[in-house]
Amino acid sequence: MHLEDFPMDSHSCPLKFGSYAYTKTEVSYIWLRGASQSVVVAADGSRLNQYDLVGHSVGNETIKSSTGEYTVMTAHFHLKRKIG
Repeated sequence: MHLEDFPMDSHSCPLKFGSYAYTKTEVSYIWLRGASQSVVVAADGSRLNQYDLVGHSVGNETIKSSTGEYTVMTAHFHLKRKIG
């Protein structure tokens, strides 16, 4: 977390899905419903005392390591600190 803009700060929290047991040639993770419909947040499902959920985004990436390349799906939840 970077707190340079505290108390007006915002954050992006990643949630990653993937497997490091199988390379991308064996398993490939994709968002089936596209970026806009893959993650659904219930209207009352974002109860955070200090933050508002202002949006989310999704993506895919390939992680390269000494044992191979792996596919990872990531959902980023964008948060902004509540004032007051």
